[in-house]
Amino acid sequence: NIGQFLDYFRELLGSDEDISNDDELAWFALNFKGRSIASGLGEAPKILELMGQQLQPMELIDDTDAAVVPVDMPVANEILECQRKFYN
Repeated sequence: NIGQFLDYFRELLGSDEDISNDDELAWFALNFKGRSIASGLGEAPKILELMGQQLQPMELIDDTDAAVVPVDMPVANEILECQRKFYN
């Protein structure tokens, strides 16, 4: 029941007198194991920071590693060429 969830979260935030605006943002984030990793009140979460903290690279990529692009994706090669031009 959505009403029960809303009541639960309102209770977590404190009494109605403590909340100045019903539209004030309160959020929390869980990792893949269901553990709390972040929360906030009044300010939107910084999604890229959260993702950067939780989604670490599986392996390091060296500058000399070539990009692996499927042959059926010619647009990907165009994008990679634009990136090479931009960074060189």
